[in-house]
Amino acid sequence: MGATELAVLGLLFKIIASLLALLVAVVGWIGLRIHSRLDAISTSLSEIKTDVHVQIVQVKAEFIGLERRVTLIESDCKRRCGQ
Repeated sequence: MGATELAVLGLLFKIIASLLALLVAVVGWIGLRIHSRLDAISTSLSEIKTDVHVQIVQVKAEFIGLERRVTLIESDCKRRCGQ
């Protein structure tokens, strides 16, 4: 191999190394964006979980109140009908 061929080969290695470094940088940037989006989704899901829990507690409380009223109505019906 002559000096020119070695110079071209060295230049090709530098270009390949630069492209590889660029590829690694782009993949890292994409990974960072995905990670930040997943964090945002995780935060949103935590908020939704809290809201759903609050609503479940409210529905349970309303159900207990409704059950008490039905029990009172049943008792009153039994008392009035003499059963």
